[in-house]
Amino acid sequence: MIQELLAEKGAAVEIALTQEVEKSFVGPITPELYAGFMEAKPRGQDLGNKGGFKSIVFEYILPGLIPENHITLQGNWEAQPQLLSAEQDGAMLYLNYTASEVNIVLETEGEGSAMSVLEDGIPLATSRSGSDVIDGQVNVKESRLYNLVNGAYGNHLLALNMTRGIKVAAFTFG
Repeated sequence: MIQELLAEKGAAVEIALTQEVEKSFVGPITPELYAGFMEAKPRGQDLGNKGGFKSIVFEYILPGLIPENHITLQGNWEAQPQLLSAEQDGAMLYLNYTASEVNIVLETEGEGSAMSVLEDGIPLATSRSGSDVIDGQVNVKESRLYNLVNGAYGNHLLALNMTRGIKVAAFTFG
């Protein structure tokens, strides 16, 4: 499904995305999450925010408790059928997840955008950074899957500080 979303946006889909990596089971992991309401709703997914998806530019308020396995927003976002679009610099996306690896499918407008990555309230440690994170930042230049976290299995709170124009399609976990 992730490859289909990327292909629809004209992104080159590499075979490496479909290769299986042998990993031993350590415990339950967060399921694949979709950011667009037409993808998420049929799978029983909704936002962690009160009232769920809004298909207009809407200022989401962070709830007191960020639920596990739900995309939770803060700031101005627009929910679209396939994507969530950050509509202001500093729009935040939170994810209370359980896994050892986190990947995100992103696209951007223009020549690229920056996104900072925090985990458990601090900049993502280099020892846990995925291949697309450099000094706690991701340079989003094209529509593709970005590797955010690659570390020990556990439950963590991911916080992504977005630049206006970044669009989120989905999360995968390993």
